[in-house]
Amino acid sequence: MFPKLPNASKPFIIMAAGITSDYISSLIGISMDYVEMHPNYSPLNALIVFTLALAVLMLFFWRNRTMRIFVWACSLIPFIGIIHNLLVFAGIIA
Repeated sequence: MFPKLPNASKPFIIMAAGITSDYISSLIGISMDYVEMHPNYSPLNALIVFTLALAVLMLFFWRNRTMRIFVWACSLIPFIGIIHNLLVFAGIIA
């Protein structure tokens, strides 16, 4: 049904999904009267920084299988933001 994506593009898609979900959870938090701690937070800046970092990592480390796992792990880093936001919403973190 969908065309098969090359393996090199999948970490970028996962990273973009993490940044998007973090931004959506931040918007939900702002609508619940929470305040964003970083006054200059922008998902566009996060997307640029993470894309460049992932591109550099893939350029140098994509050949080795062990390093590919490291690149995949780095593509999951943006999901830390949504985990943090959910913990704040649940009242676990103040």
